[in-house]
This record gives sequence, structure tokens and C-alpha cells, in this order.
Amino acid sequence: MEERARRIVETAVELAEEGGFEAVRLRDVASHAGVALGTLYRRFRSKEDLLLAALELEVTTLEQQSNEVASGDTDLERVVGFF
Repeated sequence: MEERARRIVETAVELAEEGGFEAVRLRDVASHAGVALGTLYRRFRSKEDLLLAALELEVTTLEQQSNEVASGDTDLERVVGFF
């Protein structure tokens, strides 16, 4: 993901963490991310598209973290490492 789009998505995540889905207003996201509202709309057609991108980013981050923690040659070693 391009740096500017990533900054927009991360800002949306921060706003959602603070106030939930209702708190994510595209105008606020653009302002907090330091981009023009038109720039946001060029990358994301709607609030739902932006939140889907945020979900994808969070899932990717979670997968990377769990892969780092759950390392090992066998299933048992990976489970033990995870916990």
C-alpha cells in the first residue's frame, strides 16, 4: 500500500478505536491524515471502502504478528510458541 493511502487507513483505524464506526467521518480522516478530501476520495470511494482497507491492514498485521510468535518446526512447537 502506498504511503499516503496507508496514512489515511491508519488514521481511520485510530478514529474508529476512539469512537467506533460512527466516529469515522471522511472529512475528519482527511484532516487528521493531512490530505485533501479529494485525495481521500481518489483512493477510497466511500467510508465502507476505507474501513474495508483498514480491516485488511489490521488482518495482515495480526497475521504477521502471529507468524512471528508461532515459529517452530512442528505443530506442537508453533502452538506452544503462540501461547
